[in-house]
Amino acid sequence: RTGLRLSGLISGNIIKINAEPRLSANYAILPQLVIKTGYSRMVQYMHLLSTSGLSMPTDIWIPALKGLQPLTSDQINAGIAYDWKKVALISIEIYRKWLNHTTDFRNGASLLSDLTPWYEKTTQGRGNTKGIELSIEKQEGKLSGSINYTYSKADRNYSDLNNGKTFPF
Repeated sequence: RTGLRLSGLISGNIIKINAEPRLSANYAILPQLVIKTGYSRMVQYMHLLSTSGLSMPTDIWIPALKGLQPLTSDQINAGIAYDWKKVALISIEIYRKWLNHTTDFRNGASLLSDLTPWYEKTTQGRGNTKGIELSIEKQEGKLSGSINYTYSKADRNYSDLNNGKTFPF
């Protein structure tokens, strides 16, 4: 399966349009055993900034304006699904995601530290995530539900934070 989605941001005279391609493939080795893989590109026009400069953590959403680029990510995944005697669907999947234009505060900056506009307090960088997901789902009968587990790792890298070294996120 293939797909293409166009997304965009319009604000005043600023127009940003991006293509978000999708590709997925499933192959049934046996009627109850399927392998699957996929790729997707995603674009997000709002960035989440977290600050702990107040007495409690505060999150704000800022738009990809004033020199900030939208967050883009490319994700690949591969997995296998097994339908166990129509009792449970068991699935295991691995994924890897590359992020561009992640956004965070510059060193020493926070939302309320001074009168500087928020877009001058931010920096953009890169990130990576990878992980494995396990799912067991009972879909039929009087009792249905699912159990899911994810193990993942994420990191970020900004040229002007942490001396340019990658750090856990």
